[in-house]
Amino acid sequence: MDLPKNFNAKKLFFSEKNFAYPAIAGIMACFAFALVLEEIAFGVLTGLACFCAIFFGMQLIPAVKEKKRVALIERDLPFALLSISMDLDLNIAFEKCVFNAAKNELATAPEFKKIFFDVKEKGMSMQEALVGFAKRNKGTAVKRAVLQLGSIYEHGSSRDIAGSIKSSEAVRRIALELLAKQRSESKAFSGKLVVFSLLFIAVSAIVPALFQSFIIVGSMILEISFTPMQVFLAIVVGFPLADLLVLFYIRAKTPVFLKF
Repeated sequence: MDLPKNFNAKKLFFSEKNFAYPAIAGIMACFAFALVLEEIAFGVLTGLACFCAIFFGMQLIPAVKEKKRVALIERDLPFALLSISMDLDLNIAFEKCVFNAAKNELATAPEFKKIFFDVKEKGMSMQEALVGFAKRNKGTAVKRAVLQLGSIYEHGSSRDIAGSIKSSEAVRRIALELLAKQRSESKAFSGKLVVFSLLFIAVSAIVPALFQSFIIVGSMILEISFTPMQVFLAIVVGFPLADLLVLFYIRAKTPVFLKF
């Protein structure tokens, strides 16, 4: 049976690229642990674990990058909105406000450049360009900003919104609410950081000390024996790896606006 002309094997989940690198790493890990520990079964299990970790990690990397990109946009969105609100106070045209927001160094600048490009080069309406911004960045903060900016563009930046709130003031209010939310998340994380610090101290200092004590007592009383290579791997590889996992976990739980 002939394959269709538009068939692309690289789009398959088990594509050659996605499968080759984890397989090579798994085979190398299998041989390395089998030779060092002289246990084939443990080497095979280690190789399979390495293969699975790398394979599924490669599948998650694009989603993680996209999530990080959206988080950076939501981090800088309040400052972009404050910039737009100041331009609106000066009665600058809405398109010019968007263009000015595209010239800053915030993470939102590429998105506002995209909006300006869609309107000026592709002939899209401002409403359509703003909706495209919301579709590319699915988040509550972005949706609220898009709705407000769309309402301002529709009614005119020099008029009042809802009969009482000036357009620039409405944008500024959303920006301040987003900043207040970030402050709240920062306070909540500072409380969790105490627990994370205790967890890191336990994994990096207390657990290794207990392990070494267990080895000494176990070899003398409980007749539990560890080979020198097993002790070496636990101290040199196992515990540092556990420390790194804890640090990565803490970094993953850290709000994006607190990362530098």
